[in-house]
Amino acid sequence: MLDTLTATQLAVICDGKWHNMPAAHFSGTQIDSRQMRSGDLFFALAGANTDGHQFLSKLDDGCHAAVVSKPAAQSNLPQLLVANPLTALQNLARFIASETTAFKMAITGSVGKTGTKEMLAHCLSALRKTHATKGNFNNDIGAPLTITCMPSDTELLICELGMNHAGEIKFLSEMLQPQIGIITKIATSHAGHFADITDIARAKAEIFEGMHPDSLALLPADDAQLPLLISAAKTAGISRIMTFGTAAHADLKLGTQTLGQTHQTITADICGTEIRFTLGMAAPHWALSALICLGVAYELGLPLNMVANALETMQDLPGRGAQFVAKIDNHHAIVIDDAYNAGPASMQSALERLKHADGRKAAILSDMLELGDLTASAHLELIDYIAASGISELLLIGPFMATLVPKLPSTIRCISMPDAEEAKAETKAIAARSDMLLIKGSHGSGAYRLAAYLKEFSSHVTVAGGHDVT
Repeated sequence: MLDTLTATQLAVICDGKWHNMPAAHFSGTQIDSRQMRSGDLFFALAGANTDGHQFLSKLDDGCHAAVVSKPAAQSNLPQLLVANPLTALQNLARFIASETTAFKMAITGSVGKTGTKEMLAHCLSALRKTHATKGNFNNDIGAPLTITCMPSDTELLICELGMNHAGEIKFLSEMLQPQIGIITKIATSHAGHFADITDIARAKAEIFEGMHPDSLALLPADDAQLPLLISAAKTAGISRIMTFGTAAHADLKLGTQTLGQTHQTITADICGTEIRFTLGMAAPHWALSALICLGVAYELGLPLNMVANALETMQDLPGRGAQFVAKIDNHHAIVIDDAYNAGPASMQSALERLKHADGRKAAILSDMLELGDLTASAHLELIDYIAASGISELLLIGPFMATLVPKLPSTIRCISMPDAEEAKAETKAIAARSDMLLIKGSHGSGAYRLAAYLKEFSSHVTVAGGHDVT
């Protein structure tokens, strides 16, 4: 879509004026000068720690132009002078979203949105030309980058929408105007910015603000906040609502679920159609994401069997449940790397996954952050899940996790350490004694460092079920 716009049209859309107008069209947008490709349009954003204008002189000949608020003097680089480059990027994204013929989907939720987005993109790309958010670029910068980098022949656009404060989802949804709005789950992740979970639900429900009345809201049937979400959708004028989950009233209903070490076999009812399929992801909660994929396919009129085939080839994501094998002193330990981030719901789900594993099990858990007044209670609520997981060893990282030590069953050997960097030796020792080791925690509390440390001992082997793990 961007490549169809002339320099003159860009100036109008971005409300800017060219210095050295370029002749060529653009193929994408970028905010990192190190990632520039030929045909990219660079937006010089001013951040808390750096300013994109500092790197204008480093742009190579492959860069056609830059959008700036402070033009670089004595430069032949074509520059579009605007009041605010971020506002210009957002206005460009809003224009492209309004003009594209691609079918637009938005995904938000307290947990599971990035994994669901990746699963949905994996499944739909096998059937249609699909463009999706990269990584977790889901904020007021990432979402417009996703939209503006969309190829002209895109048929399906999938945008992940994140937030830390009320109003953010509304802004992004109104920019995108999605035809399907998906909410994965309402939980207390990032609760530090909200009074309670009801406020979180209201903020997530802002996804409906940019949707037309004939759009579809896809909502979690088992969520306690479902009535609020349905009410918000209807208030926004949306009457078409589809739900997914285990509840009897769910339109996309999970049936049986047989868990394996690297995959699971699932039966489901998709709006009256019974289906059985294998999902190549091990954690139980991914079954609900699979229901979302099948529900979207149903809405789009795509063959469910082909989506089911794609779900079988979907694998656990790095940092979000992917396994690798650490070889320590001739012992092979399967490590579940779920250390990208953590909140109460995802921590509980990760521990639930351990329940179904065999052999000697252990876990390394670091503090869950950004929970505000819920921090203490959220950590203490993990005790029952830890006790039921079947682990024999537990390494806790950080002051909040340390509060669990005196309350854990005596059958679990537990060590508490203040910092992840100090825990490397103990991490290696636990891996040497374990058949299955879970590593989980918020990014800021450092669990990912211990996962990265064990990857230094990674070994390629075949685990039970015949699946290769590296």
